[in-house]
Amino acid sequence: MGKFQHYRATYNVAHPDGQGSTPESRGGWLVPKYHVIDKCVRRADSDFFKSQQRSGHASYDSTRPDGNSSGLQQDSGPLSQGSTHPESNVLFPQQNSGERSCDDVRNGYDNKTAPCSGSAQLWGSYSPYFRTGSDDALKAPQGCQITFVQYLSRHGARSPATDPPDDPNKPYYPNQKTGHYRDFITNLQSKIRNQHLQEPYAFLQKYTFNLGANSLTNFGKNELVNAGKQFYDQYSQLAKDNDPFARASDMDRVIDSARKFGSGFYEAKHNSNKADPYPIINIREGSKFQNPLNPKTCPKFSHKAGKKYQIKFGEKSILANTTVKRLNQGFPDANLETRDVINLMDLCSFDTVASDTGTGSKFCLLFTNPAEWEAYNYYHTLKKYYGYGYGNPLGPAQGIGFVNEVIARLNSNPTVSDRTSVNHAIDDNNPEQFPIGRKLYADFTHNDPMTSISAALGLFDKTPPLSLSGITDIDKDAGFTAARVVPFAARFAIEKMTCQQGEMIRVLVNERVMPLDSFEGCGLNKDGLCAKVAFMTHLSKQSTQLQADWIKLC
Repeated sequence: MGKFQHYRATYNVAHPDGQGSTPESRGGWLVPKYHVIDKCVRRADSDFFKSQQRSGHASYDSTRPDGNSSGLQQDSGPLSQGSTHPESNVLFPQQNSGERSCDDVRNGYDNKTAPCSGSAQLWGSYSPYFRTGSDDALKAPQGCQITFVQYLSRHGARSPATDPPDDPNKPYYPNQKTGHYRDFITNLQSKIRNQHLQEPYAFLQKYTFNLGANSLTNFGKNELVNAGKQFYDQYSQLAKDNDPFARASDMDRVIDSARKFGSGFYEAKHNSNKADPYPIINIREGSKFQNPLNPKTCPKFSHKAGKKYQIKFGEKSILANTTVKRLNQGFPDANLETRDVINLMDLCSFDTVASDTGTGSKFCLLFTNPAEWEAYNYYHTLKKYYGYGYGNPLGPAQGIGFVNEVIARLNSNPTVSDRTSVNHAIDDNNPEQFPIGRKLYADFTHNDPMTSISAALGLFDKTPPLSLSGITDIDKDAGFTAARVVPFAARFAIEKMTCQQGEMIRVLVNERVMPLDSFEGCGLNKDGLCAKVAFMTHLSKQSTQLQADWIKLC
């Protein structure tokens, strides 16, 4: 079986002592109270995958200004000079004299100062985390005291990952997407190798593909460390006497994210470092396991429509016309098509977050028109909306299991009322694996389940049906867009607080106060507050309807 072993039960507890862990992955796993279902090497399913279990980054013949041995340095030509670029200051920020990380504890990714990328807030679900709210969301409204927080986070920035197939009986090749990008670059380089290219195109002739597969990058790990610090700072009145109860869906990058979040929280609380300060409940993924953080047990659920519609939009967008023409002029004889444009835009993000500091990739400089990035973000939004959100008849139902757990936690009910994705053998009356009465809960998952959960909660219900022929105008605060809702390290928070008018609920998405006025009985409130009674009534109605959808349609 190999040198390193992993012991599994239906739920596993991530142990902080690191026993049985590989150098590349998380701490060890001990299941002292549960029977062993299997014993295996943790997903080391190919030599290629083993070789990619690290933070990779493309390399050039030059070195990064941050001192990393691989990567790129900012061009001194006109495309790197923010204020003098003829098309947009937004895409080419002002140059910073000193190199630093582009990720900030309080605000997330900086898209205003080079060498950070100015287009990063339009990379759809590949955007690094950026705070979308004001400072008002970082404190309780006047006269209120926060007494409970349910936190839900996406994993941090990662290397390319392959979506699992809809049919669980089909083989899954986790490294396929990384291989796809590598083949694309190899083929493109073969066509441009002997040409005399100008910047911003010439860099690609000397580019060496070196991205990893499926794993967090160092930048992504730091996003979660910063998230843990921010969480402690934001809720210090509760956190100083309480630690979060943490769970993670069973994938390395998700559990690694939970661990890094815990490390950041611990550092902020104790002003010292500790690798794995808190235990993490690990919920197995797959069609055979009940998992409210990443449900796979609805056999008729499919996200294919999201992929189909985003491709349809892409072929009618600016990317298929103006952008393709421009890139083919920059790369003569490359014969690029729309899907190739998408590949290059994808690599802008993946190459950027492969840098420890988030230094903007030269792939990003291939796209000088803000309308191109608007189209790219919309391309991502269509996939989420029609694949996992309101545009899919079964999308919101995929998130109702987690919402039912939130209902139980808010009501201090040890039994979860759910007929969808909750594992009752684990959740019900189990204070070790599903404790009731805690002040802080932190759960970690992927962007697709978070899209479904946002719809199950009833958030972003003002988003109009999204057009496939053009970009639908979406309210930046109340509407759903991939970059503003599910970027890397995205975070939702449901806060319960005691106010002068009684117990109230507030919901934050990426530290942005969400309007709840469409929930019956909540009304419009500048602080985003809704009476707990009205909020729970709303969730109860959501639960009844979406459980019925699950039973009828799954």
